[in-house]
Amino acid sequence: MFEESSGLKIPASSVITKDVYMIPVDYLTGGSGDSDLTHFNQVTYGNSGSTSIKQISPIIYFTDKRFCYVDPSSIDSDAVLQKNNSKETFSVATAAKYTMDGVLCVSRGTAEFRRIEVIVSGDDYSIIKPDLSYGISRYDRILLDGHSMKEGELIYQ
Repeated sequence: MFEESSGLKIPASSVITKDVYMIPVDYLTGGSGDSDLTHFNQVTYGNSGSTSIKQISPIIYFTDKRFCYVDPSSIDSDAVLQKNNSKETFSVATAAKYTMDGVLCVSRGTAEFRRIEVIVSGDDYSIIKPDLSYGISRYDRILLDGHSMKEGELIYQ
């Protein structure tokens, strides 16, 4: 099976999992003057009961036709999101969770989680789909033991 698969070969010990929020893509909006849909409108409540909207841009690992897969550390678990040009809201507390495979990439000096798609998995190695937009690509530096560090830790040289 390995001989017939094409992709990036990584050690199986590098693969870790992470739980992320599944937020409907209908709640995505463009930023101020930005046409890319990478922001959410978060409802904030004032002391007098008034509400206002602020735009947030959490880490989105990937999107499909129905959901955005968002890093839980980059969005409040009690946040309430509002659709653009609508009164419809979504509470992040009720969001489903999705467990995704990934690796810790150390290309920028800190351990950063990157999503991967495993094509074939063996005892020692996995073949993954190269992904230039969300995951890892050729020549990225990944930890050989994904459990040896935590995400966000600084790599000392």
